[in-house]
Amino acid sequence: RNGVSLNFYDINKMNVDALPRIADIKKKTKKDLRELTDNDIYDYTIGPGDVINISITDNEDIDGSYTVSPQGDVTIPYVGQVLILDKTKEEAQQFINEVLKNFYKEPETIVKVEEYNSSYVYLTGSITTPISILLSEQPVKILDALIKAGYIKSQASYKKTALLRRGEKVFEIDLYELLDQNNT
Repeated sequence: RNGVSLNFYDINKMNVDALPRIADIKKKTKKDLRELTDNDIYDYTIGPGDVINISITDNEDIDGSYTVSPQGDVTIPYVGQVLILDKTKEEAQQFINEVLKNFYKEPETIVKVEEYNSSYVYLTGSITTPISILLSEQPVKILDALIKAGYIKSQASYKKTALLRRGEKVFEIDLYELLDQNNT
C-alpha cells in the first residue's frame, strides 16, 4: 500500500539464493527511471478549487469565470453541471464544446485556467525547508524543487537519492544519474 512493500524472511529457514540481489534492484531502479524520463509528458489536469474561464465566440451568454466544485464540475448557465474533473484544459474545452452543441449552433468554446488551486507537490524529509509547490501548466523539474526546498547543499548531495510518487508507483531516483542524463 502507498508504494511500499515489505518482504519478510525466516532467517532460520532462509535460502540465501531467494534473497533479492543488489544488482537486480539497481537494474530495476534504472529501468524505472528510464521509464519515468522517457514517458515524461506533463499535462495539468483540472481539479477542485481551480478557476476556469469559459467563453464562446460570437455569444456572451456563458462567458465568465467558474470555480470547479469539490465534485469536479462547473455549473454553466442554461446547461447545468458539467463534469471536468481530471481533464486537461484542451479536453475540458472539447467536452464543454460538445455539451454546448445541444444548446447553441456550432459553438466555439475557449477554456483557460485562471487560477491553479488543486494540485501540489510536497517535499519533506531530509531537506532544510519542507515545502509544497502549487502545480500549474508549467512543469516543475525535480532538481528545481529540491533546490527550492534546500536539499542540494553541495555536490555531495547529488550522490543521494530521492523518492518520487506518481499515483500508486514510487520511483527511487539517483540524483547524479538524473543530472548525468540531463533529465531534470
